[in-house]
Amino acid sequence: MGWQGLDPTVFIDDDGQAYLYWGNNVCYWIKLNSDMVSYSGAINNIPLTKTAFGPDYEEAPWVYKRNGLWYMAYSSGLPECIAYATSNSPTGPWNFKSIIMPVITGNGGNHTGIIDYKGSSYFFYFKNGLPGGGDHRRSVCLEKFNYNTDGTIPTIPATSEGPPQIGNLNPFVKTEAETICWESGVETEKCSEGGVDVCNIENGDWIKVKGVDFGSNTTSFEARVASTNNSGNIEIRLDSSTGKLVGTCAVSNTGGLQTWVTKSCNISGATGVHDLYLKFTGGSGSFFNFNWWKFYESGTSIPTPTQITPTSTSSPDETPVITPTASITPITTPGSSYVKFRNSATGLYIDGMDSTSYGSNACQNISSNSEKQQWTIISSGDYVRFKNRATGLYLDGMGRTSNGSICGQWSNSGSDNQQWIQETMGNYVRLKNRATGLYLDGMGSTSNGSNLCQWGNSGSTNQQWQLQ
Repeated sequence: MGWQGLDPTVFIDDDGQAYLYWGNNVCYWIKLNSDMVSYSGAINNIPLTKTAFGPDYEEAPWVYKRNGLWYMAYSSGLPECIAYATSNSPTGPWNFKSIIMPVITGNGGNHTGIIDYKGSSYFFYFKNGLPGGGDHRRSVCLEKFNYNTDGTIPTIPATSEGPPQIGNLNPFVKTEAETICWESGVETEKCSEGGVDVCNIENGDWIKVKGVDFGSNTTSFEARVASTNNSGNIEIRLDSSTGKLVGTCAVSNTGGLQTWVTKSCNISGATGVHDLYLKFTGGSGSFFNFNWWKFYESGTSIPTPTQITPTSTSSPDETPVITPTASITPITTPGSSYVKFRNSATGLYIDGMDSTSYGSNACQNISSNSEKQQWTIISSGDYVRFKNRATGLYLDGMGRTSNGSICGQWSNSGSDNQQWIQETMGNYVRLKNRATGLYLDGMGSTSNGSNLCQWGNSGSTNQQWQLQ
């Protein structure tokens, strides 16, 4: 389709039917099948009449439904403004209403998305107003707006401020370093521990995080960093890059810019709500990378694993690999002894599936007494790690924080994704991933080869494992 194949958007209607819209100087739509990658019926072409789209339809349709009316916002003209049309059906006919955002001076193009979130309506767009911006160097922007009483959209001006903050950030949970309101000098890159990290950090660079609620007694800070320099620091400041200094976290040489360690420091004087500035000092050139950070309050610290007392209740088709002792003693010599994990709900065992590919799924299977179901327990500070005997890979949360996300295997990274807290559940143990905060879950699936997933605390037998 060439240029006519640009800017696809998907809309799923109340009845579950999904539609795909797209096109430059033409507007196509099709019905998607339930697999969301194939379609049914013909490709339909919406006539670009003035009744439907006013002065001009250029590209980038955005379709949604509100109060029984279908809306299509789109880019109009060159340079582009944002206009919209409405319909009583997702397939039209469409009726032009008005321009939402006029042409922004200096902007050649502009695309949009419109959503409702927590009782308010938001308009997304882009512009090139940041230093170094240009026609194809644009930044995503956001404005809050209110529909008119008749459901029409008002004219929305582009601002430099954007919408007000709708809630304060909780600093006492692990927060990705790329959580940024504003920054000076830093960039991001793919991280060996999953996701991305903040990189190209040089002396004097900083990150701003807006509206952080430190409570009444914040006592410490930790950061996941990788460095090739012995003189780096993270200065924790309030309200500006030169504001009150409440702590300094020293970052020493870790052996490489993807060799990750967790550093910490004490915090004094951080109370209430402030803008947080993480200012980077010391070193020369790009002297360290930054993956995540977390604060702690008085009375809290990195959790200590609960010692467990596993019992073996083998059925005739199960032969325990080892005889459990009164409590688990971390095994520090790989290959010296192994355990198997049997799910209380499914009766299946955690299985490496003989896959040695990084990121391969850890699945469940019936008892085979094979090495792919045998795991070495290795001490990792206050946590434990699990290494598969057959694959040599470690059980890894993969940085996935969504319920139902798949748990995989990875080579030794030393990251929190491979660290697990052991929690006693009677004669069973639950395994909580340090990075994701989710529990290893059998998902109630009794099929051989079914995925091993992660889920928030459910208290169900799907999250209970018996050691044998």
